[in-house]
Amino acid sequence: MKDIWKSARKGDLTKIKKYIPGTKFKVDELDKENRSILHHAIDGDQLQMVNYLLEQGANINLKDPKSGDTPILMSLKKINAVDKQEDIAILLVNKGADLDVESRERKNVERYVDACPKRFQIKYKDAITQKFKNKYPPKTIAPASAATQVLLAQTAGLPPPSPKPNPPPSQENTVQVTSSIISTVEPRPYVNSNGETVVRSTNEMDLILQESLLGDDFDKEQDLNIIWMEVAFRASIVAIRSEKVRYDDITKATDQCGNILIHLLSIIGNSETTSFMETVKNQEAVNSIQERVKNVKEGIKLRLFSRIDHAELIRLVAALIGSLHWIYNCWSEVPQDDINRSIAECALSCRVAMNSVTTRTPFQLGVLTNIAKLLKNISTKVFITRTPEDAKKLSDSCFVISSTFKSLMVLSVLNDVKQKSAENIISLGRSIAEQLSILKLQSTSILPSRVGQNLSSKDERELNESASNQLRSSIDYYISNNKSDINTTTTTTTTTNTTNTNNENTDIITSPKRLPKEDKTLPLLANIEKSISMLMGFTTEDKNIQMAIPVHMIAKDIHELRTILLEYIKEQSDSLSEEFKDQITNAINCSAHFSTQQLFSVSALICHNRITDISQLGYSSRNIAACCCILIDSFCF
Repeated sequence: MKDIWKSARKGDLTKIKKYIPGTKFKVDELDKENRSILHHAIDGDQLQMVNYLLEQGANINLKDPKSGDTPILMSLKKINAVDKQEDIAILLVNKGADLDVESRERKNVERYVDACPKRFQIKYKDAITQKFKNKYPPKTIAPASAATQVLLAQTAGLPPPSPKPNPPPSQENTVQVTSSIISTVEPRPYVNSNGETVVRSTNEMDLILQESLLGDDFDKEQDLNIIWMEVAFRASIVAIRSEKVRYDDITKATDQCGNILIHLLSIIGNSETTSFMETVKNQEAVNSIQERVKNVKEGIKLRLFSRIDHAELIRLVAALIGSLHWIYNCWSEVPQDDINRSIAECALSCRVAMNSVTTRTPFQLGVLTNIAKLLKNISTKVFITRTPEDAKKLSDSCFVISSTFKSLMVLSVLNDVKQKSAENIISLGRSIAEQLSILKLQSTSILPSRVGQNLSSKDERELNESASNQLRSSIDYYISNNKSDINTTTTTTTTTNTTNTNNENTDIITSPKRLPKEDKTLPLLANIEKSISMLMGFTTEDKNIQMAIPVHMIAKDIHELRTILLEYIKEQSDSLSEEFKDQITNAINCSAHFSTQQLFSVSALICHNRITDISQLGYSSRNIAACCCILIDSFCF
C-alpha cells in the first residue's frame, strides 16, 4: 500500500491504475497522516496524476490535515516555486474547486492569485470567465409570436400578417441557420477591425470588438456628435479590457481614449466657438477627467506590482467612466424652458397631424422633427433621475407619444372611413396631450436623487421588447408599402404621361420615395432592431460583460447609417426641402446621441457602478428605435 502514495508523488499512472478503480482501495483513501492520494499528487507536481484522480471521483475540496489547505490552496502556494503548478491550479478551477476558502493564515484564493506571476493571473481570470459562461449561457430571444404580430398590426392600423406556408422538408443534410427577427430583411454582415467578416450573433467578444469607430483619422473629425460617440465607444473598450484583466490591453485602450479626449477638449475648450468652459461646473468636470485618466494609468502600474487589488483598479476605471458620462450630460443638458418649448412644439405638431388625418392631406414635412428634439431633451432628465421608477415614467410617456404619432400617420393614408372617425382621431390626440402634460409636470418636479430600487426583470425586458417591436413594425410597414405601391405607381405614371404629353411643365408622378441606398440602409436598420432585441436577454439579476456586444453593434450601425444619410442629403440638397433635410438630420443626430448615452451606460454597468442600472440601456433603446422609425417614416408618408 505504501507504493500507492509514492507512485502518486512520482506520477506513475501505471501502478495507480492497478488499484484505482477495480479494487477495494478507494480514491480518497487516507494514509497514516490522513492525507489523500490527491494531496500527494499535488505535492509531487503531477498534472496527469491529478487529472486522473479527479476523473475517478477524488474529493477536490478535501483538506490536508497538516496545513489545513484544500488542493487549490496547496497548488497556489507552490506556483511561484514550480511552474507546473500553474496548470494544476487551472485544472482544479475548471474541475469545480471551491474558491471561497481561506488558509490558516486567513488568506483567501484571490490573495494568493494576486501574489502569482502575471501570466497566471490572466489564465486564472480567463478560466473564471469561461466557467461563468458555461454556468450561465446567453439566452436566445425568440421572434414575436403570431398573436403579438397581429396585436402590433392592429395598433399600427395595418392588416394582420398572413401566415407563411412551411417550406417542404429537404432530403439533403443542410445546416440550419438562425434567421433575423426581421424576416423580410437580410442582416448585413459584420466586419471587425481586422477586416474579417464574422457572424453578428456571436458571443465571442474578441472576434467582434473593434477599438474605435473612426480609426486613426479621428483628428480630422470636427462633428461633435460623432466625436462624443467615439469617446464613449473607446471608454467602453477601457471598461471591457479592465474587466478581462489584460493590463497591456487596458493601457493601450486608455491611451487611445486619452487621444480622442485631447481632441474633444481642444474643441469644447475653444472660447471662440463655444461657451462651454465659461461655467465653473463645466471647468470642474473637465479637470476631473484629466485627473482620472492619470489615476487609471497609475493604477495599472500599481496593479502590475500587486500594490492594489483588481477591485481597486475597477473603481478607478468606474470613476473615469462616471466623469466622462457627467461631462457629456453637462454638454447636452438643456434648461427646463427648452424642455417646455419642445413640449409646446409637439402639441402643435399633434394638432397639425390631426388636421392632416381629418382633411386627408399629406403630412406636413418637419412634424416629426419636434418628436426627436423632445426625446433628446427629456433624456437629460432621465440621466439625473437615479430612481428607476421615475425614469420609467418619463420613458413611458415619450414612448406613447412617438407610437401614437405613428398611428395618426397610418390613419392619414387609410381609406377606411370607420377607422378615420372623429372619435378615433380625438382619442389619439387626447392621448398625446395627456402624455405631454405628464412630461411637463414630471420634468419640472424631478431633481437629482439617491439611487432607488431597480425595476423588476419583467419591466427591464419590456423596455427593450417595446423598442424592438416598434422598430420592427416600421420596417415591415415600409417594405409592405413599397411592394404594394409598385403596380399602382406604374399605372399612375403611364396615365399621367399619356394625359400630359402636350404639357412639358406638368410634374410627373414618380415612384414613392425610398430610403437612399436601400440595399445598405434597410439591413442596417434591421440589424439595429436585432441588437436591441438581444438586450432583452440581460437584466439586473442576469447581466454580464456580453451585454456590451449589442450596444457596440448598435453604435457601429448608427454611425454607418448616419454617414450614408448625410451624404444623401448633401448630394440631393437642391432637390430636397429644408423641412425634410432638418427632419432627417435631427433624427440621425439624435440617434447618435442616444447611442452615446447607451455606450456610457454599459461601460458603467461593466465597472459595477451602482448609480447606473440596466434599465438605462432600455431607455436608450426606446429612443434609438423611435428616431429610426422617424427616419423610415420620412420616406413613407
